[in-house]
Amino acid sequence: MPVIYCIILLFILLPICVIITLQLIQIINLDYKHNQLKRKENLGYLALDDILFLVSIFIKKKLWFSSIKILEKQLRKDLEINYRYFNLIGFSYYGMKQYEMAKIYYSKALDCKPDYLIALKNLAKVSELTNDLSGALFAYSSILSYDPLNTFASNALIKIKNRDSRI
Repeated sequence: MPVIYCIILLFILLPICVIITLQLIQIINLDYKHNQLKRKENLGYLALDDILFLVSIFIKKKLWFSSIKILEKQLRKDLEINYRYFNLIGFSYYGMKQYEMAKIYYSKALDCKPDYLIALKNLAKVSELTNDLSGALFAYSSILSYDPLNTFASNALIKIKNRDSRI
C-alpha cells in the first residue's frame, strides 16, 4: 500500500515540479535580459528592438510607470515609429485602469498612423469600457474599412448595435 501511495504521489508531484522549474527558468532569463538592457540604457546604447523588448518586460512585470517613462523619453527621437510608442503608452495606462488616458494615447497613435489596426482595436475596447458606445462603433467601423474580413470587429459591431438600438 505505501508503494502505491508513493507512486501516485510521484505522478502528481512530478509534473508540478517540472512546471515550476520551467517557470523559474523563464523568470530568471527574463530578469537576466532585463538587467542587460538596463545596463545598455544607462550607457545610452538602446536600439529600437531593445527599447520595445525592455518595455515588454516592464509590461509583463506590471511596471507601468517605468514603461511609460522609457516610451515618453523615446517619443522625441524616432518620429516614424511614434505610433507604436503611443499605443504602448496607452496600453500601460490601460493596465493601470486609467482608461481616459489610454484613450488619449490610442488616439495619438491613430493621428500618427490612421490605419494602425492594433490601436483601433485597443481604442474600441477602451471606448466600450468607458461606455462610449459611439466611439467604439466608430473604431470598429474604421477597422472594417481597413480590413473588411476582420471577424472580431464585425462581431463586436453587431454586438454593440444589438445592445443599444439608439445607435
